[in-house]
Amino acid sequence: MVSIYLRSTFLLTLALALSSSVIAAELTPSEVEALIAKLPATEGRILEFREEKQMRLLKDPVITEGKLWFQAPNHFRREVEKPNRTISLSNGETLWLYYPELKEAEQYDLSKTPAISQMLDAITASFEFAKLRQFFAIQGSPNAEGVVLRLSPKTSALRRNVQELTLELSPKLQLTRSTLVMKDGTRSVTTYQNEINRPLDPSLFKFTPPADVRVVEPLGK
Repeated sequence: MVSIYLRSTFLLTLALALSSSVIAAELTPSEVEALIAKLPATEGRILEFREEKQMRLLKDPVITEGKLWFQAPNHFRREVEKPNRTISLSNGETLWLYYPELKEAEQYDLSKTPAISQMLDAITASFEFAKLRQFFAIQGSPNAEGVVLRLSPKTSALRRNVQELTLELSPKLQLTRSTLVMKDGTRSVTTYQNEINRPLDPSLFKFTPPADVRVVEPLGK
């Protein structure tokens, strides 16, 4: 079975994913509301990413690169190409973690794992901005590259794991950089580029394990 470390790493950093910066003048609550109302709503997003994760037990950061697909309201696919290929995807009902080199896949029924389901909803809110207020209290300020949103978890489930989440948006209000700081001190800084907005093929979010792949359900049926 894939180690607990691999599972927790994915569940805590999937992405969604998020950024720190020098904060300029604070936006008023009404200005934040006006900004949120302007954030683009798109049916589908494709982004390339580079994530640098610093963990207390490791001297050097773990760097991953890959591609992310998101389809509103809760479909996503995340493919890590470097250093080791992994695929994570969900159709809102089932979460799959696939490790091709290990010939193993993990399956999670999201209806039976509410904590994981809520964490995924919160992370995907980074790509469907209309959901941000459902999970986070929001503060914002301008910076040299656009706007910074600082997000504080609102639900008890998120507060147990997430300390701080920050999004950096371009002048066109596209996500360019994010920082996620967990309660255990893990810090993940992710940069995004080459965003494409268009409806996505539903087959991207479906997974059929190859015949030689072992399927496990770590949390049981």
